[in-house]
Formats: sequence, structure tokens, C-alpha cells
Amino acid sequence: EGIETIGDGGLIAYNMHGDSGKGLTGKAPLSFWNLVTKHYMTCCMPEFELGLPEPEDFPLCDHIDDEIKFFDMPMAMGTVNALTRCVNTKRVVLRMTSLRLTGNIFDVLYAAKHAADFMMQDPNTCGAPDLTKDWDAWCRAPKYTSSDIPAREPNVMLTLGMGYVNDCHGVIPAGWQACGAITRTWMMEGGFDGDFPLDLKTWTNILRDEFKIGGHKPGFTGPFPEMPPQSRMVNWANNRFTGHIPLQWGDLPNVTDIDISNNNVTVPPLPWAWQSQDKTIPSIQPALNDVWKFFIEPPVWDKFVSFKANDNPIGWHQNFFW
Repeated sequence: EGIETIGDGGLIAYNMHGDSGKGLTGKAPLSFWNLVTKHYMTCCMPEFELGLPEPEDFPLCDHIDDEIKFFDMPMAMGTVNALTRCVNTKRVVLRMTSLRLTGNIFDVLYAAKHAADFMMQDPNTCGAPDLTKDWDAWCRAPKYTSSDIPAREPNVMLTLGMGYVNDCHGVIPAGWQACGAITRTWMMEGGFDGDFPLDLKTWTNILRDEFKIGGHKPGFTGPFPEMPPQSRMVNWANNRFTGHIPLQWGDLPNVTDIDISNNNVTVPPLPWAWQSQDKTIPSIQPALNDVWKFFIEPPVWDKFVSFKANDNPIGWHQNFFW
């Protein structure tokens, strides 16, 4: 009595919270996933052997248009690909920290293309993005307004978070470039590979310190990417980038920390000092009468705190630093 329902008695929300010794235990029956609800959350039940089925056995997703959330379920098993059926969900959260799950989170990410928030933090389920998918269209798909944090403007993907998921790998899709116009937070750890294909300086909607991608070997190759102008902390450690840092980083007015440690930088990493005539390759000890011709003024980083370039095969020379 007094419980609001939808359709033929479907629940508005189904929230299960527990704690060690207090929550559900044992295995969930397959019929568990036949619930009709618009919002589903299971969390904090360390003894509940929640078994995610295959997508065809996951009709729960057909009704959820608000949020589906699993949190702190270390005994969970099955495949996260069950959530690919959740195509109309506004927010998808998977933080079960279970070592018994399988599947590919990127498949879930692509299926829930209208969601405003994704938060995935489970080991062993990250996988690699499928480059045959139309990620540009995925980025441009209209996004719902988050139930918890209303979007400040239409079609904003507030959060894409895959922290603590170190087994993300593969080449990142160039189609993600289109996400820069709608994304507030993009945090995706992992051991990605290949040249970094995105032009980040156009990602002006990213919150100041809310961009991170990669950070685990093998890591990205090629030159360091330019950064969003609002960046405060720049961290491209543990990759395979080469060359000095971009001159564009000197135009970041609020930068406080730069970390390019553990890369393949073989030249002095700071590009301000004596340069070759085309200002691309640092010259070594230029002739005295050419000194001022090729000098590039260093940036004014009045908030700068830390620069890390350790564990790079850098050849150190004089006349390069300010």
C-alpha cells in the first residue's frame, strides 16, 4: 500500500543495500533479472553471488530508463555484456571490484549511447574498443540529463570514468574526437597503444583536472598531444611519447604540474631555448651571432609547482634551459 508503481505493478525503484553479515548471500536466481523497474541499484553485499546473465536473459534492462548501479559486490560473476541491453539508461555504474566477471566494458559503453554518466571500475572486464563501431556517431548521440547531477546544457555527457581498470588496451578510436564538445569528465586508465589521435586543445568543456587516459604500459606513441587550455595538471607518464613537450603547453595559464616521466623522450624536454632555424629541432651550442635569432621566450607559469621527466633516455646539453 502506498508504493508507486508503473505499468502492471512494476516498481519505480529497486534498491538493495547490505553489509557484511547483513546483506543477501548465495546465488541470485535467473528470475531475479525479470524485475520491472525504472531504477535499479544493488550495493554493499560482499557475500551475494550476483550472477549477471547473457544479454538475452537480462530483461530488467528493457524497463530501466534512469539508472542501473552495482557497487561493492566482490562475489559478482557472469558477463558485464549483459548491460549492453540497457540501451535507454541515463546512468550506468559498475563498481563491483570482482575478479570473477568477464566481458568488455566498451561494448556496454557503446550500447548505452544515450547515457549522461558512465562509471566503470572493475578489473578484468575493460578489454579494447572495437574500431569498427561508429564512435563518432556514439559521441554525437543525444545524451539524457543525469538523474543526480542535472546537465548544464543539453546533450552533455557529464562523466566517463573507468578508473582503476588497468587492463583497458588497444588503439583508441579517432571518433572519440567528437566527444570533446560534450564531455565534462573523461577518466579512463589503461594500457592503450598506438599514436594518440585526438586534438585535445579543442576539448574546452572538460573540467580543469578531469581528463586522464592511459597511464599504463605499453602506452601511446608519437608526439605529446596538445592540451585543453583550462588544464591545470598535465600527466602523460608511463607512455612511449617522443620529442619535447608541445609549445602549446606554454600557453596553459593555470598549469601547476607536468609529469612526462617514463616515456621515450631522448631530447631535452623543454622547447624554450636555442632552436634550429626552423624551430623544430634544438640546436647544440649555436654560433654566438645567431644566439638571439632563434631564441624562444619561455612561458610565464606563475602557478607552476612541479615538472617530472625522470626515466626518459634524455641526452642533456647546455643552452636549452631557462
